[in-house]
Amino acid sequence: MDTQERGKIYQRVVLLTLSANVFLTLLKGIAGFKAGSSALVADAFHSGGDIVASSVILLGLCLASKPPDKCHHYGHEKIEFVLTALVSLLLLYIAYELISVTINEKIMLNVTRVPDVMALWVSAVCMIIKEAMFRFTVYRGQKLNSTALLADAWHHRTDAFILGGIFIGVGGSRLGYPLMDYLVGLVIAVLIIIMALRLGKSSLQGLIDTAPEQEKMKAISSVIQGVRGVEELHKLRGRSTGICTYLEAKIGVDAGISVQEGHEIAREIKTCVQRAFPEIVDLTIHLNPVGK
Repeated sequence: MDTQERGKIYQRVVLLTLSANVFLTLLKGIAGFKAGSSALVADAFHSGGDIVASSVILLGLCLASKPPDKCHHYGHEKIEFVLTALVSLLLLYIAYELISVTINEKIMLNVTRVPDVMALWVSAVCMIIKEAMFRFTVYRGQKLNSTALLADAWHHRTDAFILGGIFIGVGGSRLGYPLMDYLVGLVIAVLIIIMALRLGKSSLQGLIDTAPEQEKMKAISSVIQGVRGVEELHKLRGRSTGICTYLEAKIGVDAGISVQEGHEIAREIKTCVQRAFPEIVDLTIHLNPVGK
């Protein structure tokens, strides 16, 4: 599966989850205001941040999937990381606004509200939808062997846990502990900050050509060394650009073989590695002579 095909499938999954998040944001926002639940309103803003993040990532994927051209010989994948960094800053601002509004309402104005029972039903329904989104995205992520999709799936599972906390906060408020709803709202704001910092970290790692995980590099090394004709593996390095990975390997081969034989070994290495790791879109191989 080539880069463009993987990108298109990834875009369809993101577009579907984006549509679901739009529905959940409207549902939680309207219900939160009508039911008087600060936690549910805060989570609506949280989902709004998800929408912005998914929209920007979708745009980034569309641009990043463009093939190389005469001005960009290595493609456009890093556009995704630049846009992700902008999303990180936006989420930090949303969290700041949530904390400011909650503190102002509860501490400065000393407003105490007991959420309506509607907030309980809405949080339960949204929790079920988020769990379904988690299962769907995990399935697709495993099929594509996409760490980005799997990370997004666990983000949906985190949202489901947050909704469980909202259910408890609203229930506690209705049982006579109105402060619980406000506390859950503040917790959600903190979780948005954590999400923003993680996005910022991932964008920075992509922009500075961070290598794949050590476990993956060890597995790739094993595949290369298992190819017939490979005498030594002198060097292996790589960089990840979102859903794609680029590698460069220096291989030691018998100094007495022909150029054609060396070419066949290099082609077999590339075939075996890309069969085992479909996300590797390019593998540059340098052959070094090794004496017997």
